[in-house]
Amino acid sequence: MAAFFADPSVPPTTAVAEINLQRRDGRLIPVGFSCSPLRQADGTAAGLVAIFQDLTERKRVEEQLRRADRLAALGQLAANIAHEVRNPLAAISGPWSFSATTSPPPDPIASFWTCCWARRTA
Repeated sequence: MAAFFADPSVPPTTAVAEINLQRRDGRLIPVGFSCSPLRQADGTAAGLVAIFQDLTERKRVEEQLRRADRLAALGQLAANIAHEVRNPLAAISGPWSFSATTSPPPDPIASFWTCCWARRTA
């Protein structure tokens, strides 16, 4: 802005900017401003028009979005970890639960000796 006031014929290089202004209580307020040269009818620079806007609410919403994105990423990470832990457990517990609900398979050695004993006594 100093360059504009030194030579008003040159438009400001930064038309839009954000600054922090300090309140009387010491708290900082984010403020956005936009500047445009004010010209007279003959085209000579008469001054500078600045529009200021309080950005406190916008910054708060942006922070909430960042926090929500971080929480969503954390939730996705937790779901992926739970999935990776559950897969091996399912492979282990699947046959275990199947064997608990059905009768045990016959012992092949016991079946062989029973068959042989039955033939010997017959």
